[in-house]
Amino acid sequence: MLEAWRQWRDTVDFETGVDPGSLRLLPLAFHNLYDKAAGNPVMNDPVMQRMKGIYRKSWSRNHFLFRKTARVLALLHGHGIPNMVLKGIPMSLLVYGNHAVRPMYDMDVMVPPDRTEQALEVLTKAGWTVRNPRLQRFLLKFGRSIDLVDREKDELDLHWHPVFEMHGGITGSDFWDHAVSLEVAGGKTLSLCPADQLFLTLVHGLRCNNEPPIRWVPDAMALMRLPEGSLDWDRLVDQSRKYRVVLPVRDALAYLVGRFDAPVPSPVLQALDREKTGWTDRMVYRHALKMGDLSGSTFRQRAMAVYVGHIRQSGKRDFLSLHLGFVRYAFHLTRGRSRLKLFLKYAWLLFTGKHNKRIHDEQKLRHA
Repeated sequence: MLEAWRQWRDTVDFETGVDPGSLRLLPLAFHNLYDKAAGNPVMNDPVMQRMKGIYRKSWSRNHFLFRKTARVLALLHGHGIPNMVLKGIPMSLLVYGNHAVRPMYDMDVMVPPDRTEQALEVLTKAGWTVRNPRLQRFLLKFGRSIDLVDREKDELDLHWHPVFEMHGGITGSDFWDHAVSLEVAGGKTLSLCPADQLFLTLVHGLRCNNEPPIRWVPDAMALMRLPEGSLDWDRLVDQSRKYRVVLPVRDALAYLVGRFDAPVPSPVLQALDREKTGWTDRMVYRHALKMGDLSGSTFRQRAMAVYVGHIRQSGKRDFLSLHLGFVRYAFHLTRGRSRLKLFLKYAWLLFTGKHNKRIHDEQKLRHA
């Protein structure tokens, strides 16, 4: 660990070279170094004092976030709405056992699919507002979560399914059937079981994002280092197969084994390798790796994002049914907007994209 730290320090300018994804790992890095390097000269590095400040700020911010989350949970419980927390909060409390090492900027709370609209009504009456109200009806029909914000500009992601990469076949008890108990700042709730938490970590971690989500690597490794028997590997394989995300789960596990010697049982990788994937699964995965949550700037990128968004939420497999469903999906997505203006906007993107490509090709010929 100390050698890895020295290599990082020698190659990175701490003032300008720490990207946002790496910055979110610094509290964990400080925690690990503090435990391993007590009395070592590395602790005299001026950067360590900076990291100590980042660690304390993360601790303070997370405590505030946990208390606000507890109020949200109490509000939902008060109306008889079951709930569970996802992502960073259970990772901090159940896996790392430390309030500081997993910085978070929002709360992820999940309710059963059939209680979503009630939960949304309860939260909006309590002062939360939907970030993009134009898309509210669309997201409730086709989405997996909706973003809210309160008067203090704190963010809450209200989920009714953990991940968006799910192709239909979802039942109301999914992920609730193996949930475990959790307490957040005195508020009782639930969390995904370790296998489902790892499933979410792997699928979500490989999506391209403006802020590189490299925290998925230590999160996954921490989950795999839980006491023996904690992880139900068969369930991980079954979930990957059921929700048609074998490709990201397989590739993520293979990467962790190859780079970090992750303790993944060989039969798990073999079972994932044997799974056959359809063209829609491959298309969704390629888009997640290449674009993911990024906003496209060209006609092709934006059109593909809409198309893949439809595929991800559709349970249809045959070509005709899938594309008939896309018409309905696009209709609801554009509800409340001028479809003429949208057509002109996309036509302009298509024209400018071809124009820019022609100029680029001409420049390449001139310099050939």
